[in-house]
Amino acid sequence: MSNVDPVLIWPVEIWEMIRMIATARIVMPKAMVRLSAGRVRFSIPEQTLCFLAGANSIFTGEKLLTTPNNDFDADQLMFKLLGLIPKAPSFHNNAVKDFETECCEEAISSSG
Repeated sequence: MSNVDPVLIWPVEIWEMIRMIATARIVMPKAMVRLSAGRVRFSIPEQTLCFLAGANSIFTGEKLLTTPNNDFDADQLMFKLLGLIPKAPSFHNNAVKDFETECCEEAISSSG
């Protein structure tokens, strides 16, 4: 069983995915809600529904560990069709510190 793709064992239907994304967006409004493994099974209209439900990030690349991923050019076409502008990658070390500071400030303000 170790060679079986976990995504094939438990495929997610589009409406389940949309509910999960919308719930994540409500519970964690500032989070990056990322579409990843299994996205190849969803059409552009279905992925559009995921973005409308609150997804705001995707993984790109040929493969995600053991799972195939959407083609980079197909993602670019989808973004163009939807009028989405990809955010440039950020590898700045201060981004992590800023995020940690923001989380601490939110925790302090909500506890007092």
